[in-house]
Amino acid sequence: MRDDADVVRVEDALDARLKEWGRWARQRAWLSSCRSIEGRYRPEAGEVWDRDPKPLPVDALEAWRVEVNWRYLPWRERMMLRAYYVTAPRSSVPAWERHKRDTCRRLGLHRNEWAYMVQRGAVMLDSILQSDYCRVSIRVKQFPPHG
Repeated sequence: MRDDADVVRVEDALDARLKEWGRWARQRAWLSSCRSIEGRYRPEAGEVWDRDPKPLPVDALEAWRVEVNWRYLPWRERMMLRAYYVTAPRSSVPAWERHKRDTCRRLGLHRNEWAYMVQRGAVMLDSILQSDYCRVSIRVKQFPPHG
């Protein structure tokens, strides 16, 4: 049974932005990891396999902007956002509870502080992203016409 302290309340627009950042970070980790030959197997044309649905496209520039500014958060808030949006298990409730317990133990927090710390990190990151002091400005370089 979940109590009210377990519910993370983050503004919808910010939550969507952080979820997109989490998808980008998981995708990036997967692309940079070492893969075995079995994982690269592609079936013949006649074989039919159930495939996972393709993930939604991610705005990589915006995700990178969030990533760079996330790195300037205090350590605990940074790790809580990473645990909630990037490394959280997507499978079952027991796995989620174990993930919460282990994360809080590693950070030296009580389990009841989980939702508060995630919300606090999200608010801190949002204030950095909305400020004029945002650490990343992405410029698209314009090349002269070729010819």
